[in-house]
Amino acid sequence: MGNHDDYGKGLMANLLGARWSSYDYRHSIDEAGGIAYLDGVITAPDGQKIECAVEIEARVYKQIHGAIVDLALHPAPKKLLIVIKAQSLGSENKIKKHCEYVWQQIAGNFHGLFVVTVLKVPGMLLLLSSISRPSLHR
Repeated sequence: MGNHDDYGKGLMANLLGARWSSYDYRHSIDEAGGIAYLDGVITAPDGQKIECAVEIEARVYKQIHGAIVDLALHPAPKKLLIVIKAQSLGSENKIKKHCEYVWQQIAGNFHGLFVVTVLKVPGMLLLLSSISRPSLHR
């Protein structure tokens, strides 16, 4: 399912340009000796300050829960969870309500603004993104 992460990170890079980074050292958090690496961060236009921590998930609710915990522990003032609806997670409304409920139970209003968005990605687009460009020209 790495292709979903790659798709999401590519989308963020296209939308935000230099403000998006999945390699900035500030995308990691020390969780009492275990390091969690978020999918990326959105910086202020000057790149100095982290404005938003971002996690991208596509698999199952258990992994989404882990992403929510990691977001809650990151010091950024805003948190964005992008759920790429690739499997049968239910309706967009169900996914959003579930994620918002889990956030409230874990973090409440004490760990920053939390936003969840659900993307529906066409299967063909995912297939094409998983094939390297040179192999298309064979």
